[in-house]
Amino acid sequence: MGIIKKIIANPVVRYYRDLLVTWKSSSVHPNATILPGAVLRSCHISEWATVGHDVNLVNVNVGRYSYISIGSRLANCAIGPFCSIGGNVVVAPGRHPLNFVSSHPFFYSNEHPQYPPANSSVEFLQNETVMIGADVWIGLNAVILDGMSIGDGAVVAANAVVTRDVPPYAVVAGVPARIVRYRFDEETRVALQRSRWWDKDDQWLAANKNKFTDVQRFVNEMHEGEK
Repeated sequence: MGIIKKIIANPVVRYYRDLLVTWKSSSVHPNATILPGAVLRSCHISEWATVGHDVNLVNVNVGRYSYISIGSRLANCAIGPFCSIGGNVVVAPGRHPLNFVSSHPFFYSNEHPQYPPANSSVEFLQNETVMIGADVWIGLNAVILDGMSIGDGAVVAANAVVTRDVPPYAVVAGVPARIVRYRFDEETRVALQRSRWWDKDDQWLAANKNKFTDVQRFVNEMHEGEK
C-alpha cells in the first residue's frame, strides 16, 4: 500500500493523471501545444494549434495553427485554421428563453439533477453550434452567442458582443457588434476565399510566406496559377 501511495504521489505520475482528467474524451495532435491549466472535454485539437493557460473547451474542434489565449471559455464550436483568439473570449455561453414566464433553467432544463424533471414537452434549445471560419481574429473579452457564424478572414473587436452572423472579411465592433468596415473590396474578398490558402500544405505556405504582406500580389499570382 505504501508503494502505491509513493507512485501516486510521484510528480510525473500526477502530471499524466491530471491530463486524463483535463483532456477528457479529447484527441490532441502530437504537434499541438496545450499549456498548463487548460481543460478539454470532447475536443479535437489539430496540428500546430495552441491552447493557452486556463482555457476551458467543451466540444470544440480547433483547426491547425489556430491559437486560443489565456482564460477563454469556448463550447460547441468549430474553429477553422489560422485563427487568432484573444484572452477571456467567451463563445457559446448558452441560451435562456425570453418568452417563458421565467428565464431560469429550473423550468426547462433536465441538465441539473438538483432540479425536478422538466416537462418533456418543453422544447427549448439551450446550446447551438458556433462556426468560426479560417483566419478569423477575435479580440480580447469578446463574446459570441450561440448559433453564430463567423466568416473567413473576419475580425471581431475586443469587448464586442456578437449577436448575428459576421460575413467574411468583415470587421465588427460594439455591443451588439455591428460591421465597421470590410478588410478588402468585394473582388479581393472573393479571390481570397476562392484561393483557400489555409488548406495548402506547410511546404506551399513556407514557399509563399513572403507574398502574404502584399494582398494584390498574392491575389494576382493565385489567379495566374489557376490558368
